[in-house]
Amino acid sequence: MVETTALGALAMMAAVVSTAGSASTSGAEPLAGISGRADTPAPAAPPAPAHQAAPARTAAPARQWRPLHAAAATATSFLQNDWSRYEENYHPSYVLDGNPATAWVEGDERFGEGESITIPLSPIRGARALRLRIWNGYQKSLPLWTQNAMPQDVEVAVLDGKGDAMATVRPSLARTQEPQDVIIELPRKGRLASVRLTIRSVYQGEKFHDTCISDIAIDVDGVGQYNAAAEQAKAAALATWISERKAVAAYFATKPHELPFAFTKYTPRASSIDKDELKKKLTLREERGTTLPPGRFRVATKGVRALPDGLADEELHLADFADFFNVEAMSLRETDDPVATHVSSFQGLRNVWTSSARVARDPGSQGRVRAIAFDIKDVTTERTTDSSTRDLLLVYDAEGRLETVYRTSVDSDDAAQIGEEGETRTDEIWSVSYDDRNKVLGIERESLRRSRRVRDKGLGQEREDRRARRVVYTGVAPKRLPR
Repeated sequence: MVETTALGALAMMAAVVSTAGSASTSGAEPLAGISGRADTPAPAAPPAPAHQAAPARTAAPARQWRPLHAAAATATSFLQNDWSRYEENYHPSYVLDGNPATAWVEGDERFGEGESITIPLSPIRGARALRLRIWNGYQKSLPLWTQNAMPQDVEVAVLDGKGDAMATVRPSLARTQEPQDVIIELPRKGRLASVRLTIRSVYQGEKFHDTCISDIAIDVDGVGQYNAAAEQAKAAALATWISERKAVAAYFATKPHELPFAFTKYTPRASSIDKDELKKKLTLREERGTTLPPGRFRVATKGVRALPDGLADEELHLADFADFFNVEAMSLRETDDPVATHVSSFQGLRNVWTSSARVARDPGSQGRVRAIAFDIKDVTTERTTDSSTRDLLLVYDAEGRLETVYRTSVDSDDAAQIGEEGETRTDEIWSVSYDDRNKVLGIERESLRRSRRVRDKGLGQEREDRRARRVVYTGVAPKRLPR
């Protein structure tokens, strides 16, 4: 996708059809086929007998649309290329920002039929209808709008908390820059969780294969208890994310020397594995751990300021060792203090302590670092307390690159009710591969989880998952287009 001043499709704009957005301003219904339940046309009412007057129709209650916001959106794919400053503009969350200069751009090799975007919603019960107001295409400029593809036929599904469709419509969108309304009537039962839009066919662009949607605004009708403050908080969270993402994009664009990753995006592929085989691998941790001397060190690094997409999920806690990929980027200083760092955030509600490290060296290679071990205590206290203790052992290869990470995490929740998991333990092995520039090419994470549920008299017996899990994170090369 490239910005150009060519206006090759101005003639097409003259043939634009009228839209739901313009129709709604005059009180008319949205475009035919865009409003209503999908696949279930209402049966025609039987005619009244000749001797009987037809009953008077009850007027439908007036719509009371109220905005729903989301802090983020997800998609089956989105475009990454060297012009988007490391995905700054094409992420699915940009359909939520009300800015036509950004857009969700699907990342399929062709036109993206079958690709979808999902927007989470507040868990609302009793809603009568949802309205999606869609700005079709990439509306940053007229040339970009004409040169890129945009959806024609779509499927919009409103999902409940289990991911099941509460209602589905299959409208056709017009090729216009005006907003278009898609209204979905909802059953009175069930609770909203998200809405998913899937591309079924497209209007092809004059130059590019990329299919784009600039913005989607969502409103709800018929909600008794609408929480405006909660919706505004989500809008504020999105604005914060956009600001931070611009800073991350600028950081990645400089290609800083300390950045250990070969890519700015990694995609996961999960599978199950035999847990007994993983347990055998985990015994190596115990063997390597016994070689650590008692001395303590503070580890200083320049620090990685941002993690690539796919590895930045907070639940992965990859930030625990993101600064430790290369021994040459670290300095070690002896200390008697068992605590290396203490960070307090969220007005003191969250506290993270990192211990000083034990270091094993190879006596035959001029004291080369062979392993580093430390632990992290992460405690969040608000009305209840959630805590996570993570013990790490980092093993390095002969070139001083992080080769393997052994980590054991114990998470506890003092608010867990009877029957819920009060404590979980996860044993992990992370294996890292590198390219010829010593940048991270891919990461494999193997894990086995155990849990203990809350009983009447404390925690019950530990349960172990039947299968262990393997997730392979593979780097995604930028999609390069001719300039």
